[in-house]
Amino acid sequence: MKSDERSTTPIRVLLVDDMFLVRKIVRKEIEKHPGIIVTQEATNGVSVIEKMQDSEFDIVILDVEMPVMNGLETLERIRKTDTKTPIIMFSTLTEKGALTTLEALGKGATDFVAKPTSTDEGSFRKVIDVLVSKILGLSKITHHVGKKINIASSRREGRAQKNRKLGIVAIGASTGGPNALQIVFSEFKTPPPVPIVVTQHMPAMFTKILADKLDSISCVAVCEAEDGMDVLPGHAYIAPGGKHLTFSQKGKIKLNPEGTTNSCRPSVDDMVNSLVNFYRGEALGVMLTGMGADGAKSFKTLSDLGAPILVQDEKTSVIWSMPRNVLELTHADRICSIHEIANEILSYFSEEFSEKGLECNKK
Repeated sequence: MKSDERSTTPIRVLLVDDMFLVRKIVRKEIEKHPGIIVTQEATNGVSVIEKMQDSEFDIVILDVEMPVMNGLETLERIRKTDTKTPIIMFSTLTEKGALTTLEALGKGATDFVAKPTSTDEGSFRKVIDVLVSKILGLSKITHHVGKKINIASSRREGRAQKNRKLGIVAIGASTGGPNALQIVFSEFKTPPPVPIVVTQHMPAMFTKILADKLDSISCVAVCEAEDGMDVLPGHAYIAPGGKHLTFSQKGKIKLNPEGTTNSCRPSVDDMVNSLVNFYRGEALGVMLTGMGADGAKSFKTLSDLGAPILVQDEKTSVIWSMPRNVLELTHADRICSIHEIANEILSYFSEEFSEKGLECNKK
């Protein structure tokens, strides 16, 4: 589809779910948006493969639990021949659903939306806004419209002070973030000598599953943040779904379940704005792949205080919106491939530390 047709041509959706009532409700609600049309439906994976061979779609909404061929098997089959069409997993808000979703993201799913356990229309309306926003955002992956950034001028040459005093690392991520975080945490050769706090846009329960997964693959001890926790060097704390990760004092977490920022809870801006009160410019900001602008304003505050900023590059991002918005407001010290992030974080600490490392302090 040509980019100049995007405003007049509806986004073509393939809706996949084995329950007629779910398909009926989702179709009715998302087609209330004039730019979206469900062109075909499917009830199992075999039907999906056949339809994708015969027709073109801009987005696939894929259920996980289906007869004949389930969502994970279908996803793997699709990705063998089609790596570009965005696929949104539509999984239940349960522990099993969260585990399956994380697996699906690792197998090539682009994003996910948590499906309500109830099939009444009221429950579904609560997630439709999220689903519509993701459909609209993902449909623009290869058709980005926005002011061009001069990457060279977005780098803050000469200001990146390695071996400076840093007290914490703050990481923000959204769409594509779970996979990006797995790469970063698995590639730490040694835990950083400071705490890491992470805000990844995910619902409650999903963030606990993500924290456990990161902990299992990293030398960094990773957990879902709890209210009143003291943050420790070499440990990472994931903001729980539905709560902002903030600080009551330097080094002590305070979870805030109230309000949304940039339509998000947890929010990167809430986390970073809070830690700035106690760490000032002694923080390293890292922005990974994601949709929207959450974190851009708070990263500017960090940068204005002299803090170093790292941004994931466009090539390795699923959606280069959150990183791009950081660059539009401030200058990054480095724009990195996702596989460079871990080593780049460690490089901000002393050569003595880099040689000796920090002992792995895990359960």
